[in-house]
Amino acid sequence: MDYILKIENIVKSFSENLSKPDSNKAILSDINLEVASNTTVAIIGGNGAGKTTMLNIINGFIKPDSGNINMNNNGKLWNLSQLHPNQTARLGVGRLFQGTRIYGNLTVKENLMIACNEYTVEQPFYNVFFSKKYKKQLLEINNKIETLLEKIDGKVFQNELDKKAGSLSYGQQRILNLISLLLGGYKLVLLDEPTSGINPEDWITIDSIINTMRNSGISIVMVEHNIDFVRKHAIDCFYMKAGEIIVSGNTSDVLSHSLVKNDYLALC
Repeated sequence: MDYILKIENIVKSFSENLSKPDSNKAILSDINLEVASNTTVAIIGGNGAGKTTMLNIINGFIKPDSGNINMNNNGKLWNLSQLHPNQTARLGVGRLFQGTRIYGNLTVKENLMIACNEYTVEQPFYNVFFSKKYKKQLLEINNKIETLLEKIDGKVFQNELDKKAGSLSYGQQRILNLISLLLGGYKLVLLDEPTSGINPEDWITIDSIINTMRNSGISIVMVEHNIDFVRKHAIDCFYMKAGEIIVSGNTSDVLSHSLVKNDYLALC
């Protein structure tokens, strides 16, 4: 069993008119997709193809009408299709959304501390009754953050750890979200357009974060319109159109497929 994620026969429809139960429109039609352990795959396709809906179903924000989503967690299979987002997160599924998800009134460092899976933010009296253990834990978390930031190219957040996260640019907030995923102990991360809103001069930082994820053994499923980024990082690729996977396989083969070139790449 060398896969971390296996999607089988996923179907999802939404009603176009709530007063007419028979007005359902298929958003995903019989989706089958497999992600090998410790690899990066890309899902490409035009707007409305069903890419983000697929990510929402994987991590529990939307329930499929039928089909299974199996995650291999250290040899044990979990069916994610009926779990809630907090449950999939605890199983090791992380998510980068379109837009940003930060604590704007907290500092960059505080955002990163909360992202650490060792942080005991949900135990308000922990620092009172276990003060020595708490101080040791904080030191370990600080060292973990500093070590990680040193690994990432682009001199990310140098001299900005005490800055309010809400004052960062949109691109920096996206980078903060990506680094937070690295600190969360996830086994599988779902990235929705990771280069969206990022200035070209910051792409070296995004490249470095993706490489650090892969070197840490994290599997990646990304939705991306930046084809150069897809070529650089994705081993396998899935081309979606109108809720179906039309072409799949090795990234170079998919991107050179005539259908993908004519129907999609010509428009990018």
